[in-house]
Amino acid sequence: MAKHTAGPWEWRTNAGRVYLRTVNRGGLYIMDFVRKGMQGAQPRFAVWKGEEREKLGGVMHGADEIDIRLHPDARLIAAAPDLLASLIEMRDLFDLMCGLGFNPAEGREGSPKANADAAIAKATGVSHG
Repeated sequence: MAKHTAGPWEWRTNAGRVYLRTVNRGGLYIMDFVRKGMQGAQPRFAVWKGEEREKLGGVMHGADEIDIRLHPDARLIAAAPDLLASLIEMRDLFDLMCGLGFNPAEGREGSPKANADAAIAKATGVSHG
């Protein structure tokens, strides 16, 4: 099974064009949109020869050319709400366990809890206090 493009990712706009790209590694395009008629747009995802996702050279393909539901980046985007809900549930369980004295490294920077809190804040715009 092909792997998704490694993060971090960011949304960008340029001259009215919206696209998703990597923050580093040359700003690899992950997804953009192509106009379909007067009112719509179709998502396109980058496809690399041999799935070498860490290098420049990905070619954008839309739903007319590939089944984007099977594209690893599209699957990750579609799973994001479930992943976020699971992460919040796990973080809340971790908070409960820490409250009972089970984890001495609870607030340490770079800890699993701190990473979970940062990821949840990035996704929701709300930090956990």
